[in-house]
Amino acid sequence: MNKSFAQVNLGFLRAIVAVPGQGIGWMRSMFLPMFLPMIAFSFLVQLSEARATVVGGAVAAAGTRQGSRIGIQKSVSPSLRLESMVVEVNGERRRVDPAVGFSVVRGDLVTVIDGWLLDKSKAIPLIDFVGFASKLKTSSQGDRGKVINTGRDLDSRQSIGGKGVAYEIRALGAGVDYGSITMSIEPPTLLSFEVEINGVHRKLGTGDRLRLGPRDGVRVTEILTNIRGNENVSHELASIPGKRGQVTKEIRFARGDLVFARIPIQWQEK
Repeated sequence: MNKSFAQVNLGFLRAIVAVPGQGIGWMRSMFLPMFLPMIAFSFLVQLSEARATVVGGAVAAAGTRQGSRIGIQKSVSPSLRLESMVVEVNGERRRVDPAVGFSVVRGDLVTVIDGWLLDKSKAIPLIDFVGFASKLKTSSQGDRGKVINTGRDLDSRQSIGGKGVAYEIRALGAGVDYGSITMSIEPPTLLSFEVEINGVHRKLGTGDRLRLGPRDGVRVTEILTNIRGNENVSHELASIPGKRGQVTKEIRFARGDLVFARIPIQWQEK
């Protein structure tokens, strides 16, 4: 039952109903009961096809968003599910369970080393780090072995929920999705720091404030952050334009180009 057949049935019905005169009543009484069920069935078929087209298009679009560059993936048997992946974070290797995932601090360097299925006799052809924008996406290994800077190499629009705080790393085959692990990103955070002012040491937190004069000598001697080994963390004493000619300064803590903490200093010229 196709669209053209249904259109013919509808056209025939219109012709019978539209014929004038009482003498044609026998034709109406004979043909209408015969064709009405067929026409109704044709209409229902067209409606089902239209709904299938709309729903199918929505599913395809959703699959494309979820699958990033790969698109909709087929499910696989339990023995061919992802068992684990090994990732390297700032040179340190970790074995990651799909049910647990792992977390990093924004700016950490992440490399996906490899992955394994429950059936160890089967290899994972391709690993896709969803959200990683690279010119080398044509590699047969996908994103396996690539060094990814979590502070600048990821597209937040392709993150889970589009917020840029969680990303999916997928194990893929030819039209097959074996499973994935999730990487969560935490912001760099200053926990505490120690300064030396005129030879006196003081331990401070993010809510503390310093008051210094032009003859005071200040030096940051220790920094405690949520970044392992304070990798790529720097600090500087910076000036801020103040009101009424007053000089305002602050200590800035940064990781690369990202300033993640500011400690205000009340700077007195006299």
